[in-house]
Amino acid sequence: MRRGLAVVLLTGALAVLASLYLPWQEASFPGQGGVYGLGNLFAGNLTIDGWSSVAGEAAVLFALLLVALAAAALIRPNLAGALPLGLCTVLAAYFTLADIALIRSLAQQQEVATREVDFHSAYGAYLGVAGALMGLLAAIATRRGQFLRRRSALQLAFLALVVGLLIAVLLPWELYPSPRRVTLLGIAHAPAVVAAALALCSALARRTEERLVLAAATALFSGAAVSSVTYPGSHAYGVWVGLGVALAMVALALRNGYSGLEA
Repeated sequence: MRRGLAVVLLTGALAVLASLYLPWQEASFPGQGGVYGLGNLFAGNLTIDGWSSVAGEAAVLFALLLVALAAAALIRPNLAGALPLGLCTVLAAYFTLADIALIRSLAQQQEVATREVDFHSAYGAYLGVAGALMGLLAAIATRRGQFLRRRSALQLAFLALVVGLLIAVLLPWELYPSPRRVTLLGIAHAPAVVAAALALCSALARRTEERLVLAAATALFSGAAVSSVTYPGSHAYGVWVGLGVALAMVALALRNGYSGLEA
């Protein structure tokens, strides 16, 4: 592995970590022409940072792991091939992007609660996206064979289901109808975070047995996320999309394993 790519990976991971301490959503009063002034300094939260959601906590975990792995690859380039740089980069990038969706959802909930404030994206979110994309580009260059290897039709279908699940957990899973309709994204539930991480791991798994075990674990945690929706909340459409896709992943992994046994 070239040292330049390791430096880019390390820089991207550090950028993601730094962004989580910065504002991702910033509040303003529509009737007062801009961001809170000094007179409103203690009227409420001015900003929402990247640490304010469970997706942000997952992004921190994988970004820290990526920092350690990229530093190891920089110090010992001959060991880079044995390190899971590609997987850690994809996990850190996904949860960074998921954090943007979840933080925006939290901001909308505050807008509904106060009815006097608007939120907009702040510079921390842009830094997080830049760091995530930087890491992804470097990981693709480093693990080109892993990302671009030829796959069978069943493997491509499984990969499409993984992408579907990653999108599904960013849909509304919980609905609160009163006093105004408020939704909570699936990724806001801790089991859904685990399910998304397992799904990403299954997408990059090389062995059929590993893919089947990870798909089954993904379905298990997706079901746990569904059951975590309790009164006064009710299930939204994203629940059934996510659960259906997770079960389809298990069925396809089983089919793929059966085809392998026949071969």
